[in-house]
Amino acid sequence: ENLKREEVARHVGLSSSHFAHLLSTFTGKSFRKILTELRVEKAARLLNQSNCSLTEIAFDCGFSDQSHFSRVFSKATRQSPGDYRKRRDR
Repeated sequence: ENLKREEVARHVGLSSSHFAHLLSTFTGKSFRKILTELRVEKAARLLNQSNCSLTEIAFDCGFSDQSHFSRVFSKATRQSPGDYRKRRDR
């Protein structure tokens, strides 16, 4: 799902700007950064626990396509999703 800060803020009863301020104050991170971290963490779990394709994992974790997923995952973990999974299989 393409989550937007405005939608999440509305869901918890806050304005978008106040929600962003609270996130930044308490975590030191933006909504986008936190969301990306959560998506990468979920992808890492799925890579370790399932045999789903990289495309399935990308979509399941909220990435728009496998290429974008691979770039983001590689930047966050310093290894490609495929290499991350191969490490599990050793």
